[in-house]
Amino acid sequence: MSMELSVQGKNAIVTGAAGNIGEACVRALAEAGANVLVADMDAAAAERTVEKLQKEYPDVKLVPQVCDVTNKASVDAMVAAALEAFGRIDILNNIAGMSTKVDFLEMPEDIYDQRQGYVPGGPGGFEGHDPQPFRQDRQHVLHVRQRGIPHQCGVFCL
Repeated sequence: MSMELSVQGKNAIVTGAAGNIGEACVRALAEAGANVLVADMDAAAAERTVEKLQKEYPDVKLVPQVCDVTNKASVDAMVAAALEAFGRIDILNNIAGMSTKVDFLEMPEDIYDQRQGYVPGGPGGFEGHDPQPFRQDRQHVLHVRQRGIPHQCGVFCL
């Protein structure tokens, strides 16, 4: 029995969307028929990404949004903009991040939580938002990495 999954007509947020990986995620979602809120710290870069990809994918709605994921008010504004543009959010692809010199598997849970923004002052900007999808992703990444697969990209469907 096969199960076909589709994002056609779904509404997504991609953070870090104007960078190489982020733009590739926006492109993949748009190509598959999803509407995307293109969120990035660099407003001009988000605009350029939307202008470029909207020409290639005219049948989906691409919306630029400046967002600093280290700032709760900015994340709240991003969520509000997505709800205003689309009415609902189906997918969160959190590409924005910060680098660390600590290996992911060796990072203490409290440091991971702070970097993701689950705790007050954490740079992830998700304080006050349900962290469960993100915690499940960390557990998934740890499970996959412990079995020898070194890299993966997290996509959260809400």
